[in-house]
Amino acid sequence: MLVFLRHKITFLATPKTGTTAVEMALKPRAEIVFSKNRKHITAVRYANKIAPFLEDTFGVRPASVAVMREPVRSDPQLVQIPQSKAAGWHQAKHQGHQF
Repeated sequence: MLVFLRHKITFLATPKTGTTAVEMALKPRAEIVFSKNRKHITAVRYANKIAPFLEDTFGVRPASVAVMREPVRSDPQLVQIPQSKAAGWHQAKHQGHQF
C-alpha cells in the first residue's frame, strides 16, 4: 500500500494483480509505504483503521484506488468453464464473496 499525501490518494495493493510492479514504479513518490505484513490490506480495514489514522495524524483522508482482477476468456477453446459454474461465480462475485 502506498500513500500519497500531497495528491490525497492511497494505492491499495491487491494480491495477484501485478500491483508489485506498479508499487515499484510509484514507491519513490509516495510519502508513506506499507510493506510486508501491511502491504495487502482489505478495503474495509483501510477505511476503518488507516484512513482515520491518516486524517487524525496528517489532516488528510485520501481517496483509495486499487487494481481489480477479472478473468478474461478470450478464446472459448482455451478456457472451458461449465456454464453453470461460471454463472455461480458471477452471482457470488456480485454478492460480495471473494475467491
